[in-house]
Amino acid sequence: MKYVWAFIIFVGLILAGIVSIIGELLEFAFGVALTGIGIIAAIGLWIYIKVKN
Repeated sequence: MKYVWAFIIFVGLILAGIVSIIGELLEFAFGVALTGIGIIAAIGLWIYIKVKN
């Protein structure tokens, strides 16, 4: 029976590792997306100021 628990813990650790990797990738993608939106907003604001003047 103790082997079953060891297997469950082993699988749990693997799943936790996969989830953390996916989490890191999502966080990275989200950061890149926010940076992109920020750059687009800055360019848009700059063009708006140029056009207004």
